[in-house]
Amino acid sequence: MEQMLKKYNGMKAALFHEGFLDETFKILEGMRDDKNPEFPFEMLSIFLMNATTMLHDLRRAVTPSTEDVSRADALVHDIKGICLSIGAMRIKNVAETFRLYFLANNIKGCIATAHQLMDEYSLFKQRIDSLMKLSEEIVSAGGKLT
Repeated sequence: MEQMLKKYNGMKAALFHEGFLDETFKILEGMRDDKNPEFPFEMLSIFLMNATTMLHDLRRAVTPSTEDVSRADALVHDIKGICLSIGAMRIKNVAETFRLYFLANNIKGCIATAHQLMDEYSLFKQRIDSLMKLSEEIVSAGGKLT
């Protein structure tokens, strides 16, 4: 158990150090209790589900045959909002960059940043999925996350 907790804490610290998560996630962790030890990860699961759908729609909005940068801007705005709710800082920062390109009417910048946003999300999802899997193992084994 001690090894799993050490690994979990190291993985989580790396997510903060590398800018994937910010203080908002720590607030979510503070809301966990004995009745719901997985609360932060339930919130992350909802985020991942919603973001996956939005990014699928974003991919269609920036496809050359159906290019709709205004629709892409609305989706990126929504993605930024859900990032703020869980503390997904790096994705939020890319969303803000997209908005700057949109306001400057820089279509190429918007499209490139939309693709960067999708890449950043994929990396975030990989890292969070690993952390969530380990947290489930710890809780299933009777451990407590702090």
